[in-house]
Amino acid sequence: MKDETIRIRVRLDQSEIEYEGPKSFAQQALSDCVDTAISRISKLSGGSGSQENPHSKYSRRQGESTRIRENFSTNQIAISIEARTGPELVMAAAARLGIYLGQENFTRSEILAEMKNAGSIYKPTFNNNLGASLKSLVKSGRLNHIHDSTYALSPEEYSRLERLFGPE
Repeated sequence: MKDETIRIRVRLDQSEIEYEGPKSFAQQALSDCVDTAISRISKLSGGSGSQENPHSKYSRRQGESTRIRENFSTNQIAISIEARTGPELVMAAAARLGIYLGQENFTRSEILAEMKNAGSIYKPTFNNNLGASLKSLVKSGRLNHIHDSTYALSPEEYSRLERLFGPE
């Protein structure tokens, strides 16, 4: 049975989010992604956060900071950064491991396991090319090669990803 395709467009001030794809994905994860994107758009455009959906699980209660660490999956991170390639998905997995799970470093197998959790993006060829992806990310300074098959986010990349996905 083929999954029904749907199309959704959300506008907030000068920003717009559009999704077209399987209805099953929209029912499972798109709501969280849209809530997070609206929150980030509002924050980036200098909004006070008053435009956030009050029913969103990411909205602020008075006097309480928003924490999304436990709820943000590798798949949601990958969608947020528009990951399409193996290296981009490696960075989404590294963000999940380093920013959300608080791991200073992580192994190649942990990265691969997180990549596989991004079911809407992961392709088996990403596994075949994982070594090349890791090597290119180390060479570009986005990841540090600690030893053997252990990696860590570079300080610059950690700061960049934390600004994008860290707690508000």
